[in-house]
Amino acid sequence: MIRIFIKLAISAVLIWLVSRNFDVAALWASISAARIELLAASALLLAALILIQAWRWTFVIRAIESEMPLGAAFRHVLIGNFFNQTLPSSIGGDAVRVWRVYKDGHTLSAAFNSVVLDRLTALAALCIMAALAQPAIFDLIGDNPARWAVPAILVLGLFGYVCLMSFDRLPETVFRWPVTRGVAALARDARKVFLRLQALAPVLIISVFIHMSVAYSVYLIALALGLDVTLLHCLILVPIVILVSMLPISIAGWGVREGAMVTAFGFVGVPAEQAFVLSVMFGFTVMIVGIPGGVLWFLSDRRKVEAVHLSDVADSESGAKSP
Repeated sequence: MIRIFIKLAISAVLIWLVSRNFDVAALWASISAARIELLAASALLLAALILIQAWRWTFVIRAIESEMPLGAAFRHVLIGNFFNQTLPSSIGGDAVRVWRVYKDGHTLSAAFNSVVLDRLTALAALCIMAALAQPAIFDLIGDNPARWAVPAILVLGLFGYVCLMSFDRLPETVFRWPVTRGVAALARDARKVFLRLQALAPVLIISVFIHMSVAYSVYLIALALGLDVTLLHCLILVPIVILVSMLPISIAGWGVREGAMVTAFGFVGVPAEQAFVLSVMFGFTVMIVGIPGGVLWFLSDRRKVEAVHLSDVADSESGAKSP
């Protein structure tokens, strides 16, 4: 519970810092004038991507020598998306996915590792897209020191992937504890995904398609708001915004995303107020898309059992981390 209040506070402070000098009436006028049909198209595209994400997850699960039907994966991703994006709770959608896969009969290791590696493949695709976009980003940013932010993130990310996949090669004395043995199992599964071309190729291709589609959904919102941006701008900048907003310091990226969006689109001439509205509208669209997952979870026979179990997990984690 403490963590959620901290994240809510961080989101609130960051949003205030970004928007404190904006004209609220002008922001509301911009939102009110948005073209509904384009906003609806953006929402439908994001909703369709949930199925594509579930499809990617089945490839990851298969790579670590397990199986999951696409229908089950879709239900779990849909419900997880609700917890991640729509419900501001201390229980992340990934924890919900792990629990549901475990209750489907998979081992806890396979459930946990498949969800983590699904996230890591999406992150790897973002890093690849950001790396490929560096020449264009340097042209847009010029000599601004911010041009080195993404390369720094990419280097740190690469170092993290190497460390993860090498973890189980450490001396045996490291693996006396259950946590380190679990990380070692994750390292072995990570190599099955990232070091086998037949496993890596489909998940990266699907991930790149998802990220490009997200960028297009942002472009549709920009068109709905009448912003002077191109699809190419969105394809270059949105993956970087998403990459930055994945920092786990706020609620569903709120605040971090707004700051990143204002900064990134400022380099292509979009006024801060308009970029802020673009980010907020994108955030609300993602939240709306997550609502069906909440309805599905509410109607699920597992709902009461999961609510009690996950609440206990959150309380134990909070107790372990509280001073």
